[in-house]
Amino acid sequence: MIYGGYCVLLGAYTHLNEGHVRMDAVYRHFSDRTKATVDFFAGLGGLVFLVLFFWVAARIAWESWVIREFSSRTAWEPPMYPFKTALAIAVLLFLLQHIVTLIRSFSVMTYKKNLFTKTEVDLIVKAVVD
Repeated sequence: MIYGGYCVLLGAYTHLNEGHVRMDAVYRHFSDRTKATVDFFAGLGGLVFLVLFFWVAARIAWESWVIREFSSRTAWEPPMYPFKTALAIAVLLFLLQHIVTLIRSFSVMTYKKNLFTKTEVDLIVKAVVD
């Protein structure tokens, strides 16, 4: 269960840094606006997947909390509901990151400029955290 949440968080981090695999042989020849259009429409499919993934993960976590689920695979019998909740939270964070990416793609697609650069978002986050 811990590994599942870890993998989802790493997927969100990779998504943030644009590290997922693309077909650069064709993609690199596109203009910024065309790239944003391709990213936006491809991202809609990812959005559907992440919404469904979050829905399922949240339901599983909720049911685990309701029955106070424990693992019966070890003598220690650790509670499972915190791990399942962590997975649902990780999927939610990935979903939020994906929505931000879609908004960025949409802004480049329609306004021909990115409304929020990564540096601006980093400054906003730093101001909120500090």
